[in-house]
Amino acid sequence: MPFELTRYKPRKISEIDFGMDEKVAIIGRVKEIKENSIIFQDNSGEVEIGFVDGIKENRLIRIFCSVVDGRLLVDFFQDLKEFDLDLWEEINKLYKEANI
Repeated sequence: MPFELTRYKPRKISEIDFGMDEKVAIIGRVKEIKENSIIFQDNSGEVEIGFVDGIKENRLIRIFCSVVDGRLLVDFFQDLKEFDLDLWEEINKLYKEANI
């Protein structure tokens, strides 16, 4: 089966349904790096995620995760250092208001 990026549902941390979601994509910052995980936060909350090497603290990233046994595990991530997070939030707000 070919790789499908569309399988990753864009979510805020507070919107993740650990019982129903299988793949999620979250935009936020790495708050803390632990031995085998990171603490990841967005403006709705924070969550611990099992991680791969290369993630740096306080970096804005989009993280693509699998939900496994009630935990998030990193599949891959995208560095968003030039990303305008405030504009992204405003666009998403407009989409929700328009029911798109």
